[in-house]
Formats: sequence, C-alpha cells, structure tokens
Amino acid sequence: MGAPYFKYRPQLNEMQAVILSSNYALYGDFSARVMQTLAQFTPHMEVYSIDEAWLDLTGIASDAMESYAGNIAATTIQHTGIPVSVGIGSTKVRAKLANRWCKKQRTAGSVFDLEAHAHQEELLQQTEVGDIWGIGRKLAARLHKDGIFTAAQLRDAPPDAMRRRYIVLSLA
Repeated sequence: MGAPYFKYRPQLNEMQAVILSSNYALYGDFSARVMQTLAQFTPHMEVYSIDEAWLDLTGIASDAMESYAGNIAATTIQHTGIPVSVGIGSTKVRAKLANRWCKKQRTAGSVFDLEAHAHQEELLQQTEVGDIWGIGRKLAARLHKDGIFTAAQLRDAPPDAMRRRYIVLSLA
C-alpha cells in the first residue's frame, strides 16, 4: 500500500503482475456510486474516505444485523460491480476491527459482526494492538513498553491511566 513501484518491481515481474496507471477521475466516480448505494440503507452515513463510510444502523435488530449488512454488500456489488466488506461493531474502532477480520476472509460481499461473533474474546486476543485503527507504530511501541500487546489487553487497561498516558480510542 502506497509503496513506490521500483521497490517491488522484481516481485511484481516474477508474479507477472499487470501494472496500470491511476485514473483518479474514474476512481472518484466509482466512489460516488458506491456512496450513493450505501446511503440508501441509512439516513445517517458518514463518508470517511474515498473508499470507506460509516453507516449508522441504529434500529436494526441485532439478530437481523448480519442479514441486513449482507444485503448492503450484495446491493453494492449489484449496483456498482464493486465488492465491499462490511464490518459491524458497536463503536467505530470495533467496526474497523470487524472490517479487518472481514477482509481476512477474502470473500466478496463478506460481512463480519464482531458483536455477535462467538469467539469475540479470542479475536481480540489475536489482534495486535498496532493493528487497531488509530494506533500507529510509535504509539504501539509505547503500549508495548507498558505490557499492552493485544486489543484485549488495551480494552482491559484502566481507562484513567490510558487517558493520562495516551490518546487512545476506546474499544469498550
């Protein structure tokens, strides 16, 4: 992601990768089409970047959430041809974490509901603290010095101590 082509040229040539130049106008058009499709599913949507958005699904029953999100993904693919991954969480941080696990499934139109997942605790224990949205290399190194290596450990850390030492989004 974002690495200069020359650094990976030998590996890309070995894989017989097809290299194309960027077409930002086309990418922007696709982004607008995806966002228009997503906006149909909630009155409260926050566009986060050209390829990410937060959808407020308040009011959707928890037992219907995964099905509703699957409908969002399927409709987006149908209307735009763009596969999307949907991560469901009770906070933006948890939703980003769910989306990360969703992408690991490598299934177009896949959905991952962190809140309903039977092995939620295990997933939080497996997630490196540096892989959490908003925590960069430097902050991860500082957290490591304090013995915090996983998302579960960060969640369980005393909130007051965390606020005094760091600026960290809550996983609770």
